[in-house]
Amino acid sequence: MFILPVRPLPETATYAYVSPGLHDGAFTSDECRRILAMAGPFEAATVQGGVVTETFRRADVSGIALTDESAWIFERIAVAAMNLNRQFWGFDLTGIVNPTLQLVRYRPGHHHVWHRDGCDGSFSTRKLSITVQLCGSDAFEGGELQFYEREQPTRIPKDQLKEGTIIVFPSYLLHCVTPVTSGVRHALVVWIEGPPYR
Repeated sequence: MFILPVRPLPETATYAYVSPGLHDGAFTSDECRRILAMAGPFEAATVQGGVVTETFRRADVSGIALTDESAWIFERIAVAAMNLNRQFWGFDLTGIVNPTLQLVRYRPGHHHVWHRDGCDGSFSTRKLSITVQLCGSDAFEGGELQFYEREQPTRIPKDQLKEGTIIVFPSYLLHCVTPVTSGVRHALVVWIEGPPYR
């Protein structure tokens, strides 16, 4: 397990909505390209139980394992998540769930329907879900990360989905990725866990 370091959040961090938080400029364009270059072969994305269900989730995934070469990525994500958590949610956190980051590629027609990342069973200790935008919003159409808040879908405006932005939100929040209509969207996905809610 990767232990969360504690450092102050840069002043460039902004708050997007009541639930999700943004850390703009967490990774530079060069760093995003380095992250993409670390990806292994892509495979069809699966859902709980390792099943490919394209009506629920259609995307390509690869992994970036925790190594000496990739540790800086884990640390950067952990610092941003820890500071946003302290600022907005105050969850008890223990560390990143899996020592492999999930690199997701959404091509035209790819999507992820409304779902929650952490609610019950083996996912009940997921506290924060994190997405790192690895490409600029001009690289694709569609592919919006939406949240269901106040009885209606809301989205992060495309001009805020800049390359290198970290998006953090509680894992129980209902969210989706709308179908990509053109181009390719790359994102890094990771979860941070903590003790069960009391």
